[in-house]
Amino acid sequence: MLYSLLRIFMNSFWGETIITIESEKPLRRSWLLPSIILTCATIALGLGADVLADYVHDASHTLLHPSVYIDAVMNQ
Repeated sequence: MLYSLLRIFMNSFWGETIITIESEKPLRRSWLLPSIILTCATIALGLGADVLADYVHDASHTLLHPSVYIDAVMNQ
């Protein structure tokens, strides 16, 4: 079974593409701007992960220790 799954995976990703020239469709212009925005956001998130790390750490600490949140809300 593992062999057959491996063969399917290999043929899906590294097999020959059987697309005729008539069935090929170029990228629509309406998809260009969202693609650029997603690419820029991915690069910015990858390069700026250190900036977000403190916020993520604080959020995870609050989720793991709900008493911190309860004390902050009840003591106002």
